[in-house]
Amino acid sequence: MSNDGTSPLATPASKQWNDVDRPVDWQLRVYGLVVHTTGSGLPESARKKGISHTERAVDHYSQSHGCHYVNGWGGSEGGELLQMANESEQAIGVGMSNKDDPSKDQKLSVERGNWEGDLPAVLVDHWHARWPGKDNPMQLLPGTKTANSCYVHVECVPCVYHYDGPLTTDATPLRPGLRFTQAQHDTVAALAVDIAERNGWPTDQQWWRTPRLLGHEDLTPIARCDPKGGWDPGGLRDQPYFDWDYVYARIEELVSGGGTLPEPEDPMPLEEPSSVFAVLGDSADHFLSLVSDGDDVGAVMIAYDAGVQESKELTNLLFFARHPEMNGRRIESHETELADEWLSLRDDIVDPQLAAMSGG
Repeated sequence: MSNDGTSPLATPASKQWNDVDRPVDWQLRVYGLVVHTTGSGLPESARKKGISHTERAVDHYSQSHGCHYVNGWGGSEGGELLQMANESEQAIGVGMSNKDDPSKDQKLSVERGNWEGDLPAVLVDHWHARWPGKDNPMQLLPGTKTANSCYVHVECVPCVYHYDGPLTTDATPLRPGLRFTQAQHDTVAALAVDIAERNGWPTDQQWWRTPRLLGHEDLTPIARCDPKGGWDPGGLRDQPYFDWDYVYARIEELVSGGGTLPEPEDPMPLEEPSSVFAVLGDSADHFLSLVSDGDDVGAVMIAYDAGVQESKELTNLLFFARHPEMNGRRIESHETELADEWLSLRDDIVDPQLAAMSGG
């Protein structure tokens, strides 16, 4: 298959960048694909400016040179996979070293022999489970010192993001708890297969389960983590933001000759924002802000003072503040992780706080 550094799945962005070419050895020979999240700041900025999330992404990445592709909520089928630069260009996507901030320098952390100690334990556990046989992130590289010389980068705009503090959603994620749409997951799979075919990646070795396809947090977890794990794109967490298993399954359908990716059997319609917090009246914004800041106890006290004093109702408020993408719908029987989270909120936070406030 011919390879001119462009993907037939993508639409050329209205603004593109052309800066530094890859090293000669990697010209039009891509080793792998790195999946990123733009983070909440980009869609939040787009909403405040009154422009589309893809327009804001093109404005940003045409100047930062941080990626080759932007993956919007509609994905490639919706015309929202935009090519920012030819794949022969070297994007500034992943920095394995960071001289300006040594605390975020992955290479230095590995050289010091304490890279695991520099990370939350939950992230370390997920990293080793994802990369058996690899001792540290530097071993994911194909013998190079940098990732940018040999990887293509795709930035995915989250459909669930923080807006002035609390989480909000503008499109339906693949499933509750995730931060990206089904179309975005499907597009990552299709783009990876396209790049693999144009660059001759060995299908018999299941390249999609190797470092040829990974997230920014896999390469530099020290710079892409919070106390609950990795967030870029968010696969290295107990409750992930991005579903790698779904992507692997879609890739396997494509490489096995399954043709184009199937349409969802029962797509979840985008609902209007739930009125579940209306019961809090003027205290709703304060409640949501406290939950966003991690102060669940303070949020319970605010709701209690607003007149919500039953365990179930208080637990629902906390739960739906954490999961705005659910729009107040009930937890389905198969969503066991969400059910466990609801019970944990009730048993560990709400009921003890109710007992404390009632003097019991």
